[in-house]
Amino acid sequence: DPGSAASPRLREMTGDTEQATRAGSRRETQLVVALAAFAFLRVFLFASVLPFFHGIDEHLHFDLLQKYSRGFLPGSEPATLDAVTVGLLAAHGSPEYLKGPEAFENGRVPTPEETRAKRPPGSAAHRKVVAWYTQWKNFEAEGPPTYYVLGGAWLKLGRSIGLQEIQLLYWVRWLNPMLAAAVVVATYAFLRRRCPGDAFRRLGPCVFLAGYPNDLNFGVTADVLSIGLGALCFFGLVRMREAPRSLLVAAATGLAIGLAFLNKYPNVLFAGVALILFGLALRE
Repeated sequence: DPGSAASPRLREMTGDTEQATRAGSRRETQLVVALAAFAFLRVFLFASVLPFFHGIDEHLHFDLLQKYSRGFLPGSEPATLDAVTVGLLAAHGSPEYLKGPEAFENGRVPTPEETRAKRPPGSAAHRKVVAWYTQWKNFEAEGPPTYYVLGGAWLKLGRSIGLQEIQLLYWVRWLNPMLAAAVVVATYAFLRRRCPGDAFRRLGPCVFLAGYPNDLNFGVTADVLSIGLGALCFFGLVRMREAPRSLLVAAATGLAIGLAFLNKYPNVLFAGVALILFGLALRE
């Protein structure tokens, strides 16, 4: 029987195809893991070498994390800087974000160690700096809370394992590499199901996200969480379009949009897109 004679060969060819598919899937998974590791290491490196505090109000964002870590609620206390933040600013604040080299002797910005040597704790110079920082107002205090709740819990965890002073500053920054790597993995997981036959569409966005030069990832700021929350909103909105009558998808997407909005107010854009999709679903 020709059919029975061809069956072993057909099974062999099918087995070879399945084996090649599994091998390709393993290689692709390994590549995504490598991209996530690259994203992690890139953000970790720059977050570890940049002096504190960068000029995009990093000290104010850390101040809110410090306050949220001990139960702060907006409006429950003055918007002046926390004593812990003031102490860290006085001890570890690097001046190059505030002044150019021409403002310093020999046109060279002093290192944090040199700055601390000029105003040791208890000295008149140190007390003057502390008094100056104590008068500052934290205008971020009324900002949306999502990042500060998460970062405050992360800061509290760092204290519970014995981290202190500048170790805590780096500990908070080191939350960013994990978020960067998670976005790469989540993007691949979403695209893998949507683009099973197109490796470029699956992997291209992962490569872009792993290497995207977003300097905000290197410091303490609520913007670092908007990237991941924005991705979740986008994934949820796409699923809503595909399954407009799924209560679970709608609820999960609504939660993501709410968290994104309560992280940065401009993320309300996702709510507008959701309303458009809802209107289209009603017409169908």
